[in-house]
Amino acid sequence: MITFSQELRAKEGRSNDEEQELLAISALIDYLHKDHSATIASVDSLLTQQEIVSDLLPAILIPGTLFLCADGIEEEMSVVRLLGYDEGSGAYTLHCDNIDAVERRPGRSPKDFTDNILGRATQAKKFGKVQSTWRIPYFEGVVKINTLPLYPIQYHSQETSLREALVSRGRKWVELQGVHHAVYKGVAVYGTSKFEVIHMMSSTTGTNVIR
Repeated sequence: MITFSQELRAKEGRSNDEEQELLAISALIDYLHKDHSATIASVDSLLTQQEIVSDLLPAILIPGTLFLCADGIEEEMSVVRLLGYDEGSGAYTLHCDNIDAVERRPGRSPKDFTDNILGRATQAKKFGKVQSTWRIPYFEGVVKINTLPLYPIQYHSQETSLREALVSRGRKWVELQGVHHAVYKGVAVYGTSKFEVIHMMSSTTGTNVIR
């Protein structure tokens, strides 16, 4: 909000609506600094150390922020975008979206993959936005932000190199879209299941190749 206010204030030739918006935001910021100065100071102090407490977690739950999370199957870092969150039942529930492979033919189960690996690998897919829900249970005391189940990407110790690696991985994934002939030995992932694949040569869609 402060950043937006600064950008709006620096803009030349503001419209009447923008002037009114700037006045409203300025009044809100003044109110927050006057009536919630202690809380703001606590948040600033914690974030400087890249730490947070449970009660103040909303300070980093900003819609539109990119969050890092560990994929439960591949156990690799993935990125989701925060849409919003709810509180209750002992946790913060985060509603997110991200780009993923989407089945063109719905209603198929992971069992189909085990029955016919080659058939599942060649099934047409497309890319699209998918939504997911994540939970951060309430916790005691002060914790490092990057130890949470998911956290804003800017709190990763190597944010720049991680972003580059994620972008590179995503581009490779897109390049593999379509039909390809490949030899692969290792773990294959479909849905929430893992499968050992040994020297399988097949026509595969890039969206099924391990990323």
